[in-house]
Amino acid sequence: LVASTDLSVPVLALNRIDSDRGGPRLQQFGLAPENDARATAALANQMGQERMLVIRRDDDWGARVATAFKTALTETDAAIVGEQRYPPDQQDLSFPIKALLGIDASETRHERLESITGERFGFEARRRQDIDGLFMAAREPDARLVLPQLRFHRGIGLPIFGVGTSVPGDPDSSARSDLDGLLFARMPWLLDDAPVPAADALQQQLSPGDPSAARLRLQSLGIDSYRLLSGLPALVRDPELSMPGASGRLSINERQQIQRALLPVQMTEAGIRRLNRVD
Repeated sequence: LVASTDLSVPVLALNRIDSDRGGPRLQQFGLAPENDARATAALANQMGQERMLVIRRDDDWGARVATAFKTALTETDAAIVGEQRYPPDQQDLSFPIKALLGIDASETRHERLESITGERFGFEARRRQDIDGLFMAAREPDARLVLPQLRFHRGIGLPIFGVGTSVPGDPDSSARSDLDGLLFARMPWLLDDAPVPAADALQQQLSPGDPSAARLRLQSLGIDSYRLLSGLPALVRDPELSMPGASGRLSINERQQIQRALLPVQMTEAGIRRLNRVD
């Protein structure tokens, strides 16, 4: 479809690729994790995070999400001052975390001092002090390993940012405890206190008799795809326009990709709490 030059009708592709090819009759729409990463970068920028660390899964997904975050963050004066990867199938992540936070360097200095003096000193490792926050590109299962271990290795008090896929759709008390404090961006469809007027009636149809049933990410894709069929012409004519959607506030970029502006939130022991720092 992207390579086609003779599309006779407008096409909304429910996927997206990184390409400058394609014409005004083909728009791409999907729930790409890179979109979530860019939304989180916007939140970090508004919170004044100027020097950040990145820890990511050692796979293609982690690389894509981390790259999207770094690119969006560094479009301002902010900088990434350290990065580490971790094996997604490993439970003990102390090695990459200690390297990222500078704990290993602190321990090395202590060992060298004792070696030189021949004496024993009281010691408490310190993390590096030249950072404002940390971004983790982690899927839900490993996010619940990474964040507690970051806290354990002197990361308490350090703002930690993630993406929506780091968090279950309906986090239970255990997940809320593991991910407590995580800052990220969320689609309105998954938030109880962010109603989507155009989609509220659909929730009754999707979960008849149980309006409290957990909402699913892909439901928002279907809802917004249907509504975009009538809204696309206006968005194509004027890239400054946007429209509210279940998956976020929708607009279109120069690559004919639908962008989603998400809502900033924070995980707490009581549940997901909306923030008011960005639109």
